[in-house]
Amino acid sequence: MSPGSREWSGSAVLEDSAVTLYFTATGIAGEARPSFLQRICAATATLAEGDEPFADWSGPREVVRTDGVHYRPADEADGVPGQIKAFRDPAPFRSADGSDYLLFTGSSAARPGSHDGVIGIARKLADGSFMPLAPLVEASGVNNELERPHIVHHDGLLYLFWSTQRGVFAPGIVAPTGLYGAIAETIAGPWRLLNSHGLVLSNPPERPTQAYSWWVLPDLTVASFVDYWKAESQVDSAAERRRRFGGTFAPFVTIELDGATARLAG
Repeated sequence: MSPGSREWSGSAVLEDSAVTLYFTATGIAGEARPSFLQRICAATATLAEGDEPFADWSGPREVVRTDGVHYRPADEADGVPGQIKAFRDPAPFRSADGSDYLLFTGSSAARPGSHDGVIGIARKLADGSFMPLAPLVEASGVNNELERPHIVHHDGLLYLFWSTQRGVFAPGIVAPTGLYGAIAETIAGPWRLLNSHGLVLSNPPERPTQAYSWWVLPDLTVASFVDYWKAESQVDSAAERRRRFGGTFAPFVTIELDGATARLAG
């Protein structure tokens, strides 16, 4: 049973005959009013034949915690979308030397503020837990949420991708909702922004919220989901937002990578 009142995004790893699901447990199970406490958890199942391929699920366990040095707690009782602090979106990564890591969306403990987003990383230990390391990317003073971070190996280089929204940039910074990225030779960096500014893909100006949560696959195909697909309305009621919400896969696209340059293929 999940320790949260709901689950936010994560990812899964298949290794031998076992699947490990990493996910964000949000809130507290049984709470009457949803809170925004975030914990990174994992659960494991074995693969089985038949109509139910997952068997013998383990109980979820918390595998990495905020350390108060690099990452501040994400434990707010109340929150507004785009303004809450972050400790979520776990994504595993295995380096060329066989070391296992977990990437995640975090908030800076070293430089806290209203816009203090970071891409966090933790190294896997022998007991299956993860030890937090210094962030790969820091955006204090620039952006509050660097979401769904993940790394792709390509042509001997590492490409780090994340999604962010226009409304979570600091005042005075005008940038679109989109897929952003950086490049490095090793996990230790230094990480350089792709295209010199980081932006890889964005929604068109006339449909600024049509897609979100981009994920680059090893073959450079990019998945995302349909967010608010119609043009924005002057009426921002819950009913109107529900009418405009997509909530399914968006069309897949493909990108091209050439060193520190990234572009839409075709």
